[in-house]
Amino acid sequence: MRPVDHVVLTFRHCGGCAYCHRSIAVNQFGSRDNRSPRVIAAATQVRGEFFGQSSFAGYALTTPDNTVVADPATDPVITAPLGCGFQTGAGAVLNALRPAPERPDRRTCPHLVVHFDRIVGVERISFDVDAYVQRVRSSPCFVCAIVAGEHDSDLEQVIAEDEENFAFLSRYPTLFGSVLVAPKRHLEHVVRDLPEDAFLRIMSLVHRVTRAVEAVVPTERTYLLSLGSHQGNSHLHWHIAPLPPGVPYREQQFHALMAENGVLPWTHAQAVELAEQLRAAMATPS
Repeated sequence: MRPVDHVVLTFRHCGGCAYCHRSIAVNQFGSRDNRSPRVIAAATQVRGEFFGQSSFAGYALTTPDNTVVADPATDPVITAPLGCGFQTGAGAVLNALRPAPERPDRRTCPHLVVHFDRIVGVERISFDVDAYVQRVRSSPCFVCAIVAGEHDSDLEQVIAEDEENFAFLSRYPTLFGSVLVAPKRHLEHVVRDLPEDAFLRIMSLVHRVTRAVEAVVPTERTYLLSLGSHQGNSHLHWHIAPLPPGVPYREQQFHALMAENGVLPWTHAQAVELAEQLRAAMATPS
C-alpha cells in the first residue's frame, strides 16, 4: 500500500485457518493483539475500535490484513459496502447456496452475484490454444523472461521468491487465484533435473504459497500439478489452482483446468490487488 491508495476496510483475520479462530479477539475487543489499548484519554483506556479499525474518529488506524487496496476509478459508493458484504454475504452465497453458473438461485443475491461470477467461473472467455502454442514456440521462454525482468505482461505478478525458485500469478487463469511456481533456472524435468534436496525446497515453496492462496481465495479443494510441454512451455513449473465452492462435479478437475474451456479475463489492477493479498497472507505466521 502507498499513501495515495484508495482502500476498503474489512474484518481482521489471522490468515492461518479457514475460519479465523481468533476472530473475536482481533475484531471485537477494541485493543491491540496484546490487549493494550490504542487510545488513552485523561489516563483512561479507551476501546475505540471495532473490526480492527478505529471507531468514532475522523481518521482510522488499521492493519494490513483488513485494509484492501481499491481501484481509484471505482466509485467508493460501490466499494465501501463490500467490507462487510464480501465477508458475510459471500460466505452464505458460496458455501450455503453453492451457486453454479446455470442455477437460478444465483439471482437471490444479485449484488454479490455480480462480484462473484468470476470466482464461480461464469465469465470465462475463449482461449485460442493454437495461437498460444505458436506464440510460445516463436518466443523466448516467458518464465526466464520474468526472472530477467524482461517479460511484457503486467498480469504475472511475482508473489514470492527465494534464491532458487519463485511464484507468480497465472496470466491465463482458468480458476481465480491460480499461481505458478517455478525454478529460476531453465529446467524441464521434474525428477531428472532436480536433485532430491532441490525438489523438496521447491515443494516447500509450493506448500507455503498454497496456504496463502487458500487463506485469500474461497477454496473447496486445491489442485496441485506439474504440467508443461516441449511443444509449448517447456520450463518446469507447478500449478496451484483453487477450485471454488459450488462447482458441479462434471466441471471440476481437468475440465476446470483446461484452457480449451475458456480462461478468466482480468486486469492489471485486479492482479496487483490479488498479489498484495497473497503476499500479506504469506507474511502472516500460520
